[in-house]
Amino acid sequence: MGRIITQDKMNAMHAAIEADKNALGPTLGVMLIKGNVPVEAAAAILSVSEPTIYRWMYGESTPRDPDKVVKLKNFLVLMRRMKKEKDLPLEGTTTARVKTFAQLVKKHHVARQAT
Repeated sequence: MGRIITQDKMNAMHAAIEADKNALGPTLGVMLIKGNVPVEAAAAILSVSEPTIYRWMYGESTPRDPDKVVKLKNFLVLMRRMKKEKDLPLEGTTTARVKTFAQLVKKHHVARQAT
């Protein structure tokens, strides 16, 4: 089940990005929130737990596994493509948004491979 993201948490994510433009976790957090993407969808695609996503978002930890770093960077590229194509923000129930996001990942992953 999702958590409520307070304004303080949002401010902390923005501050972390200001301090380090390469802060993957806080960047992920801001993109998920602005895109209205459920954390459970990101966790499933990145093969990590929801608490891990939240720890990354809030800067409590950072992805250390080189494979996870690459996967996260590629995931952020896909999310940027979705935003550029105006596929984000998502609307609807959490279940509907998870399903829609999975479809968008497939769509944009195929488009990325074609380029």
